[in-house]
Amino acid sequence: MEDSGLAAIAKYVLRDKQHLGCLRVREGVVTLEKMFFADEIRPLDEIKLAGVTVDKRELDLAAKLVESYSGPFEPEKYDDTYRDALCEVIRAKRKGKKPPKPAPTEERPADLMAALRASLEASQGGRGASNGNSGNGGLSGKSKDELYELAKKADVKGRADMSKDELVHALEQR
Repeated sequence: MEDSGLAAIAKYVLRDKQHLGCLRVREGVVTLEKMFFADEIRPLDEIKLAGVTVDKRELDLAAKLVESYSGPFEPEKYDDTYRDALCEVIRAKRKGKKPPKPAPTEERPADLMAALRASLEASQGGRGASNGNSGNGGLSGKSKDELYELAKKADVKGRADMSKDELVHALEQR
């Protein structure tokens, strides 16, 4: 494969879920890169805001903010906390002890695009603004897995990589 410059497309299962990947050989090592199935790719017109203009001052401020956070990537700053917790469970089980209870996980931060949309709707007189609890048939109270199954039945595109809030929003649009 390396000599021909070709790559292979493959399906694989990881954590009880099927994925699409690209196998390539680079410098003698086979690598796997995650790809997306067609139904997981959201068209831009779904997320593109129409008729919105951004003031030059806001763009300048945003550029300064991005610049203030930019810097070289330092992989050593990031730890695989999942692996550490899993190893701790394994060590406890080997010693015949009950595994430690997992630390409460933080909720994913709010989807920036959803927050921007809500802010825009609020600034335009609240047309279509929602507090997330009304008119959604109790979707907010469902687990992410339940929402994913509903999205699957409704054939929501891009559902695999959506957050819980994005799934609720996508289902509300149906």
